[in-house]
Amino acid sequence: AGRQGFEFSFSYLDEEETLVFHPFWLDEPYYGIPRAVTVKLEREKETLEKLISIPQGRTGRIPHE
Repeated sequence: AGRQGFEFSFSYLDEEETLVFHPFWLDEPYYGIPRAVTVKLEREKETLEKLISIPQGRTGRIPHE
C-alpha cells in the first residue's frame, strides 16, 4: 500500500516579509484565524494539494529568535 495522510499548513510572513507555510498555527501570540491554509491529501499513488484563502484572516509572523 502507498502512503496515506492529511496535512494542514498555515500562512506566515518570515523576516524578509516572504509568504511561507508551516504545519502549525501559534497559540502565543494568538493571531486569530489564518489568512490562508494549504490542505494536502496523500493517498495511494496521488497527492492532492489545495490553497484555501480566508480573506478575513490574518497572516502570522514567524517570531525572531
